[in-house]
Amino acid sequence: MFDSTDFETFYKVFPAKDYGKQIPERQNLNKNDLAKTNWFKTQIEKVLTK
Repeated sequence: MFDSTDFETFYKVFPAKDYGKQIPERQNLNKNDLAKTNWFKTQIEKVLTK
């Protein structure tokens, strides 16, 4: 299952909680810091343009 190319099959056995703990994106960001990111800006623009 882990080697499957089908996402639904793969994700059942993927250790998501253990994957990439050291990358900054997985760390909890302060709300004020998060609001300054390009990701946040893009998400707000998506909501406002709908």
